[in-house]
This record gives sequence, structure tokens and C-alpha cells, in this order.
Amino acid sequence: MVLAGLALVAGVLTAGCLANDDSNVEPAGTAKSLSTPDTTPIADACTLVTAAEAVAALGEKVTFAESSSSTDELGNRSCVFKAAAAGSKRLVEVRVIQNASISTAERKKGTTAASEFEKARVSFAKRPEGATPVANAGDSAFWNGTRLYVLKQDVLLTLLVGDEAAGNVGATTPLARSAAKRIK
Repeated sequence: MVLAGLALVAGVLTAGCLANDDSNVEPAGTAKSLSTPDTTPIADACTLVTAAEAVAALGEKVTFAESSSSTDELGNRSCVFKAAAAGSKRLVEVRVIQNASISTAERKKGTTAASEFEKARVSFAKRPEGATPVANAGDSAFWNGTRLYVLKQDVLLTLLVGDEAAGNVGATTPLARSAAKRIK
């Protein structure tokens, strides 16, 4: 009886995770999460982009999202949808830094999602790839030639659609706008 109940719960959880798009997503691994010392709700990177949106952005099937949480001082969290094609290096990646996930020591230094956004913007503005402003994505956003940085309230999103060497601003921008709307 207990095993049947566990199987039912596992089935419901799996169905819920793949409900967004079950024809273009192939399961791959399990999500990992780490708790944070702060009790403020933390934005889960894998809830900000759906599998269907990842498929549309990449233009091909993706493996199921892999979530990770960092133990660094900024509390980075990420979600990666990898292209399902064998050997492909294309992906959709969402990284999240939120004020509530930043360590107390860093917050005492004045580190916030907004300060990290501004530090990145200033740094990229000095480089050849620049920091091109992007309208209507969160409270403020810029493209650095590979990734889109979005500040929405107390959350910094960094999105990549493509591969590590060449992101696609045309595919990333609508994805960023959708993700930013999910931040409450």
C-alpha cells in the first residue's frame, strides 16, 4: 500500500513537471536544490521558463530542465534546458540571484541583485561587446552580446539561448520578458 502511494505521488509530480510540453521534452536527471538560511520565498529558476518556451526559443527538442543551487555568497541558482540532439551544445540557461538568497555577510556589504546588475552593466559597457539596453524586459535590461541581464524588483536574471560562445538576442528577449512577468 505504501509503495503504491509513493508511486502515485511520483507519477503526479512527474506529470506536473512535464505538463508544459511533453512531446518536446526528454527527461534527463533530477533537479537538485539546497535550502537557504533566509525564510523569504526564493524564485526558482526552473519556474521562470517553461519547457515549451525553451523549445520555442531553441527551435528544437530539449532535455528536461536541470536545476541547481549554489552555496556561493550570492546564492546563485540556475536552470538549464539542453538541446536533445546528440552532441549539441545549444541550451537555454536561466540564472537567478535574489536579495533573499544573498548571504548576510554580503548583504551587510551592500550587495543586492540591483548592485550586481549594475556592476555587470558597467563592466560590459567597457568591453567591445557592450551593454545594449533592452526595452520592456523587467525594470531594466541589457544585452552583452551573449547573455541578457534583467533586473526585476529584487531579482537578477541572466538568460542565454544558444551556446556559450554565441547567444541569440532575438530568441532570448521574449523569453526574458516572459520570465520577468512571473516574478511577483
